[in-house]
Amino acid sequence: MEAEQQKTILIVDDDQALAEVYRARLEIEGYNVIIKYDGEEALKYLATEEPSIIILDCLLPKFGGLGVLEAFRKDKPKSKIPVIMVSGLDRPEYKQKAEELGAAAYLVKSSVSISEMVDEVALALSKSGKKVPVR
Repeated sequence: MEAEQQKTILIVDDDQALAEVYRARLEIEGYNVIIKYDGEEALKYLATEEPSIIILDCLLPKFGGLGVLEAFRKDKPKSKIPVIMVSGLDRPEYKQKAEELGAAAYLVKSSVSISEMVDEVALALSKSGKKVPVR
């Protein structure tokens, strides 16, 4: 029996240290991880690639995360790729906008551990019908 295809996670965050911590832990969990550090890079990647899930920071250089999500949803309206929005700010208006744009979750960076992020990824993938890696 062939192993299930590895799931790809796109992390879009200008906090390089945090993105690398997420990458290290998610790769241990069996995911392939791609990192982009600004919204423009993310949109270029998403124009040609379809990750299994996106972890997207709200505040990004060149094109904000909510703008990236909105553009992505307009460009690929039938896409079922789950998006987890993350922010350093607990702003109700950001959370509301993320929900309106179909984000699977909105997490405040200071309130979520790396283990909780891994759990959110697994949950979002399971809800989208994509299997999570066997651990």
